[in-house]
Amino acid sequence: GKVVRYEVIGCDLFKKETNMSQFIGLHLETEKGDIGIIQSSFGTSGKFKVMFPAGTNERNGEKLYLRFRRYSNDPEKRIRQDIKLPPERVGARIEPEPKKENKQNKKKNVAAVTGRITNTKGDSQDDGQFNMAIVEGFFTPEVSIREKVGIKVRIVGTGQEGSVAGSFGKAGKCKVSFPDGISKDAIGNKVELLD
Repeated sequence: GKVVRYEVIGCDLFKKETNMSQFIGLHLETEKGDIGIIQSSFGTSGKFKVMFPAGTNERNGEKLYLRFRRYSNDPEKRIRQDIKLPPERVGARIEPEPKKENKQNKKKNVAAVTGRITNTKGDSQDDGQFNMAIVEGFFTPEVSIREKVGIKVRIVGTGQEGSVAGSFGKAGKCKVSFPDGISKDAIGNKVELLD
């Protein structure tokens, strides 16, 4: 089907220094007889916006005609036109379809929050393992770590899991409990916060 346009941008009818205010509201015709009305100037190079209430099938590059009369003995030198605008035709605005985001890509883009085990805390168990570690890098000092208690933590590489147990000091460090225990060798390991 043909594309019906209700608003077009015209050019080459006026010079860029032309005062467009006297032409706004005047009627234009296409070669096929579609009638539009000059709505406003467009940019600063003499272009202008034309609205076609009943639509037009004209394409880019087609001619527009501004037909009017001026009478030499008219003291107002008014521009006169006998053209009448056609009734409005209701058209459907074609909206571009929204792009569907790939959910899988979204998940990949979520960066994991990582930190580092700086020390173990408390006494070791009989097997030399520790149930508590100190982690830095998860939170900034202004974050309320109390609200983060219970969030899972995993040691990158070994896959051992623990959970945030509370804050440690004031520099954003936190205590992480590891029920199965970790060894002193875990100090310096990278850990990630699991949402």
